[in-house]
Amino acid sequence: MKKYMHKALFCLLMSSVSGFALHLQPVGFDALKDSVMPNTGLKFFIGEDAAQKQNMLETLKVEYKALLEKSKLQSDAIEKQMILVKKEIDNLKTTPANGNNEYLSKKLNLLNNKYQLLPDVRETRQQIAEYMKQHIEYLDKYFQSLDEPNDEIEEKSLYAFSDLQILTHKIMLEQEALSRLQIKKENEESVVARSENFITTKDKEIKAINDYIESLKKSNHADVKNQVALYNLEKEVLMQERELDALRVEEHVRSVEFITSQMFVTAQKKIKLEASLVQVRRRMKVDKQDVLFYQQKNNEIKSEVQASKINLMKDRTDLANQKSYMQEELEKLSDRYKISLSNIRQVEDWDVSFDTIQEDFQAISVSLAYLNVAFIDQKIEKIRIELLMQDAKIFHAQALEDAVQSLYAITQSKFHDNDHLETLRNHYKDTKNSIQNMIKSYQDRTGELHMLIKSQHKKLQNIKKYQERLKSYPSNDIAENQRKYNESITLLTKSLKAVERQADVYLKLSEQYASLIELKEESLILTNFMLQELDLIGVWHRSNRAVTLNGIKEIIPNLITFVHNIYGMVQDYIIHFNFFDDAYNFITTSTSQFFTYILLGIFLYIIYLCLLIMLPALYNSFMQISPDMHNIFLLSRMFAVLCGFIQEYLGLIYIWILLFMSLSICHYSIVFVLMFYAFSIVLLTYLSRSFLVYLLDFNKSIGYLLLGESFQNRFRWIFSFFSISTITILFFRKMFMLVMMYQQSEFPIILLRLYHVVIFISVVFSIEKDELLNLIPKTNIYFEEFSKLVDRYYYILSLFCIVMLILSDPYLGGYGHLMWYMILNITMTLILLATMYLIHNAIKTISSLIFFKDTGEFVKKERFDYAKTWYAIFVVILFFLFIALTILLIAQIWGYPIALDQIDKFLNYHIYYGSAGSKLEFIRVAGCIRLLFSPIIGAFLAFLFRRYVLQRVFDIQYVDPGVQDTVMTISRYVIMSATIFIMLELEGLGFLVGYILGIGLVTFGWTFKDLFADVVAYFFILVQRQVKVGDFIKIDDHVLGVVKKIGPRAVILRRKNSVTIVVPNSQILKSPIYNWNYTRGYIAFDDIVFSVPFDSDPEQVKNILHQVLDENHDVLKVPEPLIRLDDFNDKGYTFMVRGYISSTNTLNQWKIASDIRLAIVIHLKAHGISVAQPVMQITMK
Repeated sequence: MKKYMHKALFCLLMSSVSGFALHLQPVGFDALKDSVMPNTGLKFFIGEDAAQKQNMLETLKVEYKALLEKSKLQSDAIEKQMILVKKEIDNLKTTPANGNNEYLSKKLNLLNNKYQLLPDVRETRQQIAEYMKQHIEYLDKYFQSLDEPNDEIEEKSLYAFSDLQILTHKIMLEQEALSRLQIKKENEESVVARSENFITTKDKEIKAINDYIESLKKSNHADVKNQVALYNLEKEVLMQERELDALRVEEHVRSVEFITSQMFVTAQKKIKLEASLVQVRRRMKVDKQDVLFYQQKNNEIKSEVQASKINLMKDRTDLANQKSYMQEELEKLSDRYKISLSNIRQVEDWDVSFDTIQEDFQAISVSLAYLNVAFIDQKIEKIRIELLMQDAKIFHAQALEDAVQSLYAITQSKFHDNDHLETLRNHYKDTKNSIQNMIKSYQDRTGELHMLIKSQHKKLQNIKKYQERLKSYPSNDIAENQRKYNESITLLTKSLKAVERQADVYLKLSEQYASLIELKEESLILTNFMLQELDLIGVWHRSNRAVTLNGIKEIIPNLITFVHNIYGMVQDYIIHFNFFDDAYNFITTSTSQFFTYILLGIFLYIIYLCLLIMLPALYNSFMQISPDMHNIFLLSRMFAVLCGFIQEYLGLIYIWILLFMSLSICHYSIVFVLMFYAFSIVLLTYLSRSFLVYLLDFNKSIGYLLLGESFQNRFRWIFSFFSISTITILFFRKMFMLVMMYQQSEFPIILLRLYHVVIFISVVFSIEKDELLNLIPKTNIYFEEFSKLVDRYYYILSLFCIVMLILSDPYLGGYGHLMWYMILNITMTLILLATMYLIHNAIKTISSLIFFKDTGEFVKKERFDYAKTWYAIFVVILFFLFIALTILLIAQIWGYPIALDQIDKFLNYHIYYGSAGSKLEFIRVAGCIRLLFSPIIGAFLAFLFRRYVLQRVFDIQYVDPGVQDTVMTISRYVIMSATIFIMLELEGLGFLVGYILGIGLVTFGWTFKDLFADVVAYFFILVQRQVKVGDFIKIDDHVLGVVKKIGPRAVILRRKNSVTIVVPNSQILKSPIYNWNYTRGYIAFDDIVFSVPFDSDPEQVKNILHQVLDENHDVLKVPEPLIRLDDFNDKGYTFMVRGYISSTNTLNQWKIASDIRLAIVIHLKAHGISVAQPVMQITMK
């Protein structure tokens, strides 16, 4: 218990200080503003675009003033010009023709055109001025509204879901306004482009007329003067039209500028609303009552809609029956009057006509009957739209209920896994797509209704034509068919009213569809909002309550403003300070407050006196508790520390409490309150330091019972850091809030969040490294290595823990969900990697028993040929399989599962598309993988062919080992090449085989001529077989040995001393070779040459040599060994011995020759014959 007592004491002290901090009212800006700040709105700050608009406004005012002055002068000039043109027109009308009719007619037309253009020019100038005036007034109104408070949404501490709905609806309206303005702007810009084209055309026409006038002046026509006058007048008209087009361009340009400003203001309003939306989201509170309210509202709407739908469906049934009856009547009329309904379009459009009144009456009757049926269809469609509207109401009410429930789940953090969140997100995505499809279908139907409304005008015209045609019949026909005629007129009148009624119904239907679309768009906005909210609460979602980046950026400006405000307050207080006036005001301002303060002081003083008497007795009582009372002994020592410290500093504590309580009761100046807060920081810091010293001395005096001796130094700086930071942060925050109460700032909230950091640092560094190391078990090497890492990087790990706590805190970093997500997934990933590593090693160890067998002495032998190669291939394949499986499992852990269809999609993904008409259409990923693994597949097939085909053939019939090696090698390369070529053919790359081989051979032969020569020599060696595996060959004195392997690049020789020699194949063909095994049969070992003295019997020596050769069983009898007296030298008789042995003993020839030499020496000694030594006779003269 003593071991962890210092931890309990530290936690108790932190809890006490934290509780004291909570009682200092750690409110945010909202609570402070509600208590002391008036209800003011935030000013809407704007940037460079607004400055450009301000400059545009000033420029517009100058241009508008200049335009008004210029327009007045131009208006007077146009008025005078119109009077002159009018006089000229009147004169032309009264002028006699005198044979110039064509000239006068053309001139009169041109003057009329000119007279009509002049008012248009004047009106266009006035319209330009009107656009500029509206633009100026609009911008003036906008810039004046910037100084007004923000009334888009009422300032609240907490917002409800209804506030969010209102705000999102306003944003939707602004977005729709932006869309309409954008369309209007595009239309105006297209008009400007067309007008500019007209101006260009007019310029070309004016230039053409000028050229023609010049050519006329040079001609000798009799009527040149009149023609020139006409063309000059035509040019004036064209110039007037060009001026009008230019003015219209300016008019539309001014309209575009006005629309651009409207779009700017609308966009700023939208930005303003979106900023308010962020504020509403951060302060929105959705509780269980909201969920119940929307559930009840949804149930009420469902009940109302259900009752309405029953009535509507009943009406629809009645109309359907009525339509059936009218349809039957229509068919009867059609059959009676022999008018086919197959061409229904003509009947519907009243485009059926006949030659008699009787036939016209019949056509009118059928068309009117069809019109009545169509009217019933309209009523049925109206009911259908009303039913859709009722369904839309239910849908919207359900969407509201779902949204509130989802928001409630978000605020209550009920999304425990990503699967639930992803399911909800998919639900809203499907809902969004469904709503968009509905809106699209309703918009299409609205377009069809507009077309039908236009078609009603055609019907009206056709009916009026019917009326005129009936009236155009001869009077005799009318008299004969008077009754049919009168009925036809009556029916046509009814038809006119019916068609007009249909047009009204179509208009109402389009309005109903517009209402339906509007309701669906509200549901769509709600769905989009929920999708945004769900996207925000993903792994990377940051808590809305966390400190914002803008708040951090504003810390320095806020502190500067705080210092300036304090300086101004203190300066003003010193200038106007008068102690007697302040005392008098304090006493006389509120008598009740003054007496309350006096009574409070007396009450606190009584408590002070009581504590002076009680604290020593309590201290002694706690100290007298025996250590045998384990349960309360340490607790008594803690209370003894508190009693002793309070007794020693009771006076200072009493003064501070008295001042603090007086501030809560009486009103003081802000400067006095600030002075008290500053004094509190100093005083409480002094008291905390004194308490620390007192506690440590007391702890030392009782033998370190409360705090361990090793922990005491750490406790000293942790407690100092925590207490000083707490006092400074909380009281400085109170000072800042008091000085900056009329300025909105996030700094007070940031100070509270900083206090969280202080707590994190204090808690983390209160854990000693030794205590942490003791918690780590030492059961295996992994824990020991982990313990060493903790010991080495203790402070880095502590800093990492603090950073993790800060990031996961919802009020600081706001990434709690992300931190836990990362920690959990990283832990699971590490466990998975370790598990897969162990399983992989176990499989490798077990599978090695299949390829190798243990022969003892730590040596393993291959179970079959090329076992090492196949084991290496198996290990590589196993590695890639485990890598793929590990990736799939890690993807599953991190929330990105890879399904089989995704793998199939990846394998069938076309990474290349061939051009049209090319031999190669595409290349897939699976094809590339097959091509990469085709050499391995070919090697495996070659192994199977060698093992189960060739080996069995060689077992049945003896084949030379060299031939076997040649056949196996060639077959392996053929099978591997064929496999690669087949894979290329399967992937549609068969046409590349020839190119690959040709290019490969040419490039290979040119770049690696020596290597190519070795490969060619390799095949010659395999075919000609001048050397074979197992042959003993010699190229020179240093290059000789047994052929162990014949490869594509070289021949491998093994010398008698086990040294390996690699000889290029080309050298084998170029150099003379001694091959002891080229032919089957026998070989001769190296000649044995020796000498015997001259005193020996040569015949006897020859017989002895024959005897020695006969006794050696390795020496062949046929051919017969060769023994001859080879020479006479200074030693004596020289004999040469040559024996023949089987070619199978090629590698033993040196041993056989050595045995024969030993036998010769032994037999010669047995007969008293010695091997001759050099003899030199020296004669002295």
